[in-house]
Amino acid sequence: FGYFRNAAEALKICHQNGMIHRDVKPSNILNMRVLNRVKLIDFERAKITRPDMGLVLDVSKGYRGMHGTIPFMSPEQFDAPQECDETSDVYSLALSLYQVMVHRHPQLPEYEREILSNVPDTTFADKVKNNDAVSISDIEPRVRNKKFADGLLKFLVRDKDARVDATPTHFI
Repeated sequence: FGYFRNAAEALKICHQNGMIHRDVKPSNILNMRVLNRVKLIDFERAKITRPDMGLVLDVSKGYRGMHGTIPFMSPEQFDAPQECDETSDVYSLALSLYQVMVHRHPQLPEYEREILSNVPDTTFADKVKNNDAVSISDIEPRVRNKKFADGLLKFLVRDKDARVDATPTHFI
């Protein structure tokens, strides 16, 4: 879990500096084992807001009007990408951990990660926006830590305002 703990810390630094990544996923978390650190990469969809400097910079037009990679997007990224904030990034980080652990999507557990690309974008969006996440312990019985499994679900709540303590430091 150190890998995701370090990713959460990197995300915290981004958020403290007014940056929303909007494309957090496993392939954008670079594990530099030799240096014992993690780096977030691929900021081409990021949004930077610095009210203290009068700066709002949205570096991406998005793909089909969406910001992010569909299997790792938060529900609000489908309908209201302008409402993406820190909680959206944390949702995507929790989703990344979930998928790395069990190779399934919490709202589409019937599909293995390798075949998620076969799910049409509209079906994917509908499932993510309308289905609650399935507990990781329900999919993978070897995950016996119920507290961890329940905690992870708190970051995968569909309503971004209901995500409990959705800050990276509370993540792990």
